[in-house]
Amino acid sequence: MDRDTEIEIEEYRKKLAENPSSLIFLPLAELFRKNGLYDEALETCSKGLAFHPDYISARLFLAKVRLEKNMPAEAEEELRKITEIDPDNIMAHTLLEGIYRQSGSLKLAKAAEEKINSIASTPPETSPEKNSGMETVTMAEVYFKQGLLDEAMVVYEKIVKRNPLDVNASGRLQELRALKEEEFKSFRKKKDRLLSELKELRETIRQADEQIAGLEKEL
Repeated sequence: MDRDTEIEIEEYRKKLAENPSSLIFLPLAELFRKNGLYDEALETCSKGLAFHPDYISARLFLAKVRLEKNMPAEAEEELRKITEIDPDNIMAHTLLEGIYRQSGSLKLAKAAEEKINSIASTPPETSPEKNSGMETVTMAEVYFKQGLLDEAMVVYEKIVKRNPLDVNASGRLQELRALKEEEFKSFRKKKDRLLSELKELRETIRQADEQIAGLEKEL
């Protein structure tokens, strides 16, 4: 762990100590996770959920970390809690499907798959809720499932603007923005690599042209 990360963690810890109910517990837990401190991530997130039991983004995070720690039963338990809070949470059902398939529970996996298809069966464009201006989390997650990250972010931005106290929506919006930033960084890296390869190719072609020109002179 580099020094900057250590400083950032300490700052988050200090703020959380000053206000144990602060939503900053999730970015702190994410920092722990990114640096391989899974036990600390689980503990921090669990304590935060004691104050915010309906914070779906935090529960999804907890489930993902448990899966990374090879704790499928505990992850399943967490995902079931999410579906109780939000029955149409497409991400929770997707993770549950993966758990069921890996454990050989094909009937449960099939049911989860059918639920996912049911949620995604109505395109957001034709959703009555969208036409009435009432964007929903389900609509945003359908966009996300379809790979439409920008559209999902727009919906969450409208939800947060309509209700600034919706911690679930604001937390998910932060996650999507971070994902978008990572996608952009990945795009820049690929672009730079391709440009470098193109430069090398042009140099190879130039050298070949010179060799050909030299052979023609010899003839």
